[in-house]
Amino acid sequence: MDTRAYTRLRTRLEQRLADSLTEKRAVRIIATSAAMLAVALPILQLIEINRLLDPSEPSLWGVIISYTSFWLRVRIGAALAVNAVAIWPFKPKGFFVSTLAMSWAVVEYVLWLSWSLRVKESLGIGRLPESSTFGLYTANLLDVIVLGFALLVFSWIVKKLASILPITRGD
Repeated sequence: MDTRAYTRLRTRLEQRLADSLTEKRAVRIIATSAAMLAVALPILQLIEINRLLDPSEPSLWGVIISYTSFWLRVRIGAALAVNAVAIWPFKPKGFFVSTLAMSWAVVEYVLWLSWSLRVKESLGIGRLPESSTFGLYTANLLDVIVLGFALLVFSWIVKKLASILPITRGD
């Protein structure tokens, strides 16, 4: 890509990122909320793991499952925290870091779904237990809220990327 094309794309992105103050506030609030919830979930799960490690009633299977989903939640929390920090100033570099972070979060959710399907297959059951939400094993309502916020921010990023790319029309 030559320098002029890069400069044009950067200028278009800066113009698109200079949208209304209301939109900026909404994106910041949603991204920060998703990050805060996503970081809190592994902490809550650690409390649950400590409860499962109670010597009076050991439950090794529950601990193994909890640690697997714990690390998934940690990585999702890290990706959403990077996204929230990167998107805050609404600058092109931060926007691209935010795009990478949100892509990372989407990959982590796909890995979680894949792990859930493997668990379902290995248990030989047709459906996951009722405690699973949207096919994500060990997910709860807060995980779904984080996923919803993440999808909102990701759709906003895709919309901004689509608005800066040159559209060629076939005449």
